[in-house]
Amino acid sequence: MKIRLAATAAAAVSLTAVLAPPAMGAGIISDRPCYREQARASFLGFGFPPGQDVAISLDGQQLGTQAANPLGQVAGAIPALTPIPGSERARTLTMSQVANPALTTALVFKETTIDVVTTPRRFRPGTRFTIRARGFYSENNTPTTLWAHVRGPRKRTVRVGALTGPCGKVRATRKTIFRRGDRAGFYIVQFDTVRPYRGRNVPVGFRRAYTIRRIITFSRASSFSSPVFGGRSGWEPDA
Repeated sequence: MKIRLAATAAAAVSLTAVLAPPAMGAGIISDRPCYREQARASFLGFGFPPGQDVAISLDGQQLGTQAANPLGQVAGAIPALTPIPGSERARTLTMSQVANPALTTALVFKETTIDVVTTPRRFRPGTRFTIRARGFYSENNTPTTLWAHVRGPRKRTVRVGALTGPCGKVRATRKTIFRRGDRAGFYIVQFDTVRPYRGRNVPVGFRRAYTIRRIITFSRASSFSSPVFGGRSGWEPDA
């Protein structure tokens, strides 16, 4: 089944400008090498006969078909990547000419969850944590820093560390989130990439809840990082 969705000329021009293809050969390029689950992922296929229909598939499941433009390009996006099992997964986008399946090209990209794990699970205030986080990449691919904003009977902001790699990861050790003398009570720690605390008004964040009970403590986690999309991944042509 063909999918023909209207889009503005500006969107197509913008995508082509960001994803500039090589001069020769068939292939696919993307606006990022790694995406958060449920994020929009943009792709540009090139090297196809102009006007010929091209089938687009993700992990072997066809998403739709689209005719190559006069330059032999197929530009479009997956509006919302479906959630993945586990923390990170390699996914394969394939484009094949319908009339000549031998003309096929593929691109492997990564999909990641947004997650923060702090250990040890049970601790005393003043304990130094090991913090592992993923999924905090910046949209413009510039280096960024992960912060931990403590809110509860005490308020403070702790620098976790610099995020690395296309999926926005950090592993930091000996980080003190709760200090000796912190009062017992319920604490929320919000992890995000904005130095001043802005609550939920951040591009992406993850929250963990901690309860300090005298000496022994325990933690549990919840995420508010992404909206929820129903259904499977689809394909949205840009032109």
